[in-house]
This record gives sequence, structure tokens and C-alpha cells, in this order.
Amino acid sequence: MMKNIYILLFLFSLGVVAQSFLYQHQPNLFPIVDAPLNSENHLPKKWRSTKQISQLVGNYANLKGLTQLHLSGSGQFSQEDLKNMSQEIKGKAVVLDLREESHGFIDGTPISWTDGLNYGNVGKTLRQIELDEQKRLKLTAQKGSIIVDLSKDLGENFQKFFVREVKTEKELVESFGYTYIRLPITDHHRPVDSVVDQFIEIVLSLPADSWIHLHCKGGKGRTTTFMTLYDIMHNAQTVGLNDILSRQSLLGGSDLVQAEKNETYKQKPAKDRIEFIRAFYTYCREVPNFEMTWSDWVHQKQLVAYQTSSSN
Repeated sequence: MMKNIYILLFLFSLGVVAQSFLYQHQPNLFPIVDAPLNSENHLPKKWRSTKQISQLVGNYANLKGLTQLHLSGSGQFSQEDLKNMSQEIKGKAVVLDLREESHGFIDGTPISWTDGLNYGNVGKTLRQIELDEQKRLKLTAQKGSIIVDLSKDLGENFQKFFVREVKTEKELVESFGYTYIRLPITDHHRPVDSVVDQFIEIVLSLPADSWIHLHCKGGKGRTTTFMTLYDIMHNAQTVGLNDILSRQSLLGGSDLVQAEKNETYKQKPAKDRIEFIRAFYTYCREVPNFEMTWSDWVHQKQLVAYQTSSSN
């Protein structure tokens, strides 16, 4: 019995190694599943919405301006999750994809290619990321099957998927009639200044009745950061930063203040992120009509520019 198990694991490992050779330019990235298979949850992990006010009332959160935001966030969704989300999000909606890592859908199941830290695309432009993504999905479709890791720790739970259809997230989201926009953010990090400028432009261009859904992989750091930025843009003149940070955490997001205390490789990026959010709050207080871009304001204040990750 044990011999058969070892043989099976060996064959799976050969399959994963073989897949790495399909992508010679980045041989150390491996496919993983981004959402639970056969999950009983009807919505993606870490789903939250500004409609969920009841869970904030009991915590005495400052709700001023929150219910008017038409805002939701989550981790990576599956096709079925998106279908269920459409029951929560009525009318026009924009899905803002904050993931830098290459990802897509195999028969509705979300997968991504990772180095274990989600740093496989650091420094790439959006176009480079999209081309890498398309190539991986095309090769997967041509091969007809793919071995993916279902575990949080790489190398512990392999499963072979037979492939009938592959889609990019843009293709999936637009098939539901939603607008898809992508701003690639390195996992655990704050956004670069050019992306902050783009985000502000996106928010200012949204119709008054439009809903915006933000997501990253896990629905924690990147999603909470941008839900907080969105809240700040609309409410910095009347709501304190601590109240905004608190209510975004109570909605189901991460505690971005406490995150910097973790003694891991995430500590420095988390500290940079909360310092950025504090600066962004000041920017929104000082430039309420956004007639000056974030980047220009940073330059005017002689702050350190942040342009070290993905951009268009």
C-alpha cells in the first residue's frame, strides 16, 4: 500500500515538474487553485459589502458616508461565486482586479501560478502580465490537462484537472455584463504612485449609480487597502482616518494597523502600506477635488516617490 502511495506521489511530482518546463521563462511558478472546490459558500471568501451595516452597528462603528459607497470586496471568486455575487450586485458594476500574479479560470475554477510568495510578476508591466497569463492558459488548453496544488503549502495536495475551457478574468467578468479593470499590485505591498493616480481617475469616472467590487487573491491586504482608499476619497472631509480604518476592518477586512506588527517578511511592506494610507488621507483632506494628482502632491511635499513595482 505504502509503495503505491509513493509511486503516485512520484508521478504527480513528475507532472508538476513537466508543467514547469512548459514555461521556460519562469520555470519556478506552479499552478494552484485559488478558491475552495465544492465549497458550500455561496459567495467568495472574505466577501463583504457596504450593505452589511448590521455587523458594524453592534461594534459602534462610525457609519457616516459608508452606506452611500456602493462598494464590496472579496478574495478571488470562481465562476459560480461570480454568478452568486450578481444577486448581491445589482445594475452597473465595475470589477477591479488587484492581482499582479498570473491567473485565470479552468472550467470556472480560478487558478494562478505562484512562486509561493506571489512575487512571480514583480516589476512587470500590465501588458507583460497579460501576455504571460494568456500564454499559460493557451498552453494549458492545448495540453488538455493540468496538475494543480490544492493546499496552502506547496507540494502537499495535487489534483489533475482535465481542461475543457479556459478564460481570462476579463473574459469571465465581461460575460456577466460587468466592466473589468485591472490594477496589478504586488501582494502584501502598497500600490506604486502611478497606480494610485490611475485608481483616483477610475473612481472619479464612475457613474453615480455604479457599484465597484474590489478583489485580490485572499481578500485581505490589497482588497482592504483599496476599499480603505475608496472610503477615504469619499469621506476624508467628514470622517477620521481611525474610524475609516476601523470600519473597513469590522466589515471583514484586515486590520491594516496591526498588520505591521507581524514578525515576518510582510512586516516592512505592511509598515510602508499604513504610512502610505495615512499620507493618502492627508492628500484627500488637502486636495478634496483632486485637481492635483497624487504623484504631483507627493513631489510637492517632497515625499519619497514609490515606483518600484508593476505599472502600465
